[in-house]
Amino acid sequence: MTGILISVILGLLVNECCDISPWCARKLVEWSAYRRYADPDRAAVRAEEWAALIDARPGKLLKLLSALGFAGSAILVVCRRTLARPMSLRRERKLLLEQNRQLVLQQNILSLDAEITTRLMENIQPVIQALQPTKEAMIRIGAMLIIKENWSVCVYQLTASQQAMLDHRPSLLKSPHDIEALLDPPIE
Repeated sequence: MTGILISVILGLLVNECCDISPWCARKLVEWSAYRRYADPDRAAVRAEEWAALIDARPGKLLKLLSALGFAGSAILVVCRRTLARPMSLRRERKLLLEQNRQLVLQQNILSLDAEITTRLMENIQPVIQALQPTKEAMIRIGAMLIIKENWSVCVYQLTASQQAMLDHRPSLLKSPHDIEALLDPPIE
C-alpha cells in the first residue's frame, strides 16, 4: 500500500516538474542574460533571443537543460568579473600609491631646495663682495644665479623649470646678456 502511494506521489511530482520546466527555463534564461551582460538593453535583447531558442526546443526537460547551460555560462562570466575586479583595483591602488610617493618625494625635494636656497641667500654677501673687482661674471649655485654685467649685480632665485632649462642648456650660462632675457626680474 505504501509503495503504491509513493509511486502516485512521485508520479504527480514528476508530472508537475515537467509542466513547470518551460516556465523555469524562461526565467533562468532571463536571469542569465542580465547576469552575463552589463548593458541592460543588450541583456534584454539576449533574453528574448534565448527565450525564443528555448521555446523552439522540443520536450520540457530539454528546455530546462538548455536554460541550465545558459545559467552555468552566466555564472562563469560573473565569477570571472569578480576575480578580475580585485586585480584592476590592486593596479589602481598601486598606481595611486606610486603617485603619492612621487608627490611626497617632489615635496621633500622642493622643501630641501628651498632650505638650501634660503641658506645661500643668507650668506650671499661674501660672494657679492668677492665679485667687486670683476666687471662681468655669472655664478650658479643650485637654485640661485648671480649675474654681474657692467658692474651691476643681479641675484635670481631659479624656479624648477628654469633650473631644468639651464641643466639641459648649459651654453646659456656663457653669456650674462643672453640669460637675463630668459629670467624673471631679479630679487632686490
